[in-house]
Amino acid sequence: MGDFAYRSADRQLQAMSPMFLGGLTARAMRLACRFRGQGIPCHEVYPAHCASLLFPKPWYKKGKYRLSDLIAVLSPRLPQPLPSMEQLNEHRFDALLAWFTGYQHQLGNSEWIGDPKEGCVLTIRI
Repeated sequence: MGDFAYRSADRQLQAMSPMFLGGLTARAMRLACRFRGQGIPCHEVYPAHCASLLFPKPWYKKGKYRLSDLIAVLSPRLPQPLPSMEQLNEHRFDALLAWFTGYQHQLGNSEWIGDPKEGCVLTIRI
């Protein structure tokens, strides 16, 4: 019998099940559908996996890091300096990592994880 809670990509990335995330997953799927309907490509990413590739392991554990330290590591990889970081929090940093994954995809520095029949997750290639 198959595993209906985790896709291949979720297991490979050690991510939470989309079923567990429920409402967040539904909102993301709705937004992706709307974008694709307008001809805008939309890809699923997993910011925590991006972070695990960019930062030393103990850095990206909840409560074990300072965002300013993470920004200092990420900044040299960005195409331009970041604006003020006064309003930065974990959620906005995750959004930055999601954007960074898309940016790396445009540069050809990405790969797909998972089974295309179930849905794949885009990740950066280091």
